[in-house]
Amino acid sequence: MLSSPEGSDSAFAQPLEKGEANVIALELDEATQRKLEVIESLMEPCDRTTYGEKLRDAAEKLGCSVRTVQRLVQKWEAEGVTALASSKRADRGTHRISEFWPKQQVRQYLFFMPLLPSPPPSASCVV
Repeated sequence: MLSSPEGSDSAFAQPLEKGEANVIALELDEATQRKLEVIESLMEPCDRTTYGEKLRDAAEKLGCSVRTVQRLVQKWEAEGVTALASSKRADRGTHRISEFWPKQQVRQYLFFMPLLPSPPPSASCVV
């Protein structure tokens, strides 16, 4: 927990004193909890060969590649547990291309259509 300095009305909290427990209760979904457990098992000390085997096992448990597990470990080391939680895209549902391009495609089709060769007559049309 964070404590505020005595006698100050500051909105900023000060870090805990040395020795105090810093526990944050998080509600994790199943996928994030599974990722955390797998990554914590990877953090146990071992030699290089064993670590490689652990990486492959972790990838199999999470259903992803070894490289993806390595990226998850790097994110976890840099950002903590919050890096493991999946989030929805901020631009979900929005168009990623401007309206100009579909209109441009139609204009190009209409421009080049007269230049295209006509299809050959089919066998059913021949008398």
